[in-house]
Amino acid sequence: MFKNKSKLKIGNLKLASRVLLAPMAGITDYPYRKLYRQFGCKTAFTEMINARSLTHLSKKTMQMLYTDKEDSPLGVQLVGNDPEYITGAIKELHKMDFDFIDLNAGCPVKKVVNNGSGSALLKNPEKLARILKIIKANTDLPVTVKIRTGWNRENKNSAVIAKTLSEAGADAISVHGRTKAEMYRGSVDYQSIKQAVDASSVPVLASGNIFTPQQVKNMFQKTGCAGVLVARGSYGNPCIFNDIHAYLSGKPLPAIRPAAKVGDIMYMHLNYIMDFYGNDPGYKIYRKHINHYTRYFTHAKGLREKVFRSTRPEDIQDIIEEFKETAACYRHPYLASV
Repeated sequence: MFKNKSKLKIGNLKLASRVLLAPMAGITDYPYRKLYRQFGCKTAFTEMINARSLTHLSKKTMQMLYTDKEDSPLGVQLVGNDPEYITGAIKELHKMDFDFIDLNAGCPVKKVVNNGSGSALLKNPEKLARILKIIKANTDLPVTVKIRTGWNRENKNSAVIAKTLSEAGADAISVHGRTKAEMYRGSVDYQSIKQAVDASSVPVLASGNIFTPQQVKNMFQKTGCAGVLVARGSYGNPCIFNDIHAYLSGKPLPAIRPAAKVGDIMYMHLNYIMDFYGNDPGYKIYRKHINHYTRYFTHAKGLREKVFRSTRPEDIQDIIEEFKETAACYRHPYLASV
């Protein structure tokens, strides 16, 4: 029988929900988080922040770190492997207002791995532990580490790494249920996540293929994890957090999500982005989200094509209005199965 324990504790930080918005490069910027917090997202992360860029106070990096008092609790995710830059980055973060720090040891992207960061650290648990200890020695904030199940199918070591990190002082560990080699393809390895849960003395959060409330419940039941990170499953669907909370509490999910309601959310997101980045490039940044919002609606393909031919913010607004008037209501895959 599934028991929905609603609270999660990471170090001395008490979180109101066990379902978190995962850090995603190019996605979880301030406007995204601002929107999603209005639809049940309690805890979120920044985009992945390069420690070296932060030490050099890169203008783009500082913009990526923007937050406000409503954007909390918030974790900042660092990527890097150089002690000097890690230490410098922590020093700069202490001038800002974050609730915890997450070390990325799971990113499988080539340019990150080739630099010895992200998933490359999975091949050297001792080095990963040393980096964690450096962070812990330079901050009083809770520190978490994001990993994968291993480098490839022949070298899965999530249990070893989880044990090593918990002994080195991690306050929590999150495990993506795929190897570096698998990237984001294939099924999630629940067994490897469970092995990490069993080996760790601190909370383990799980991620991978979380697109529905049902999959969240399944992840909890199969792995015994303390929390779940929602990543790509949040694309174009801020309501997923309220849907997850409702489903785990035994409440009914809505049967449909009208185009008019989704269109209103699209307007909100567009306005948040343009307010933050400016009208141009704001509307250009927003265009990548259109596919996500409209993918389950009929009569929307032509609208998506118009978006990428648009040259003004007003074009995007007209397209959203047309979407609200012409797109059919849809039954989201996870709503249809209820």
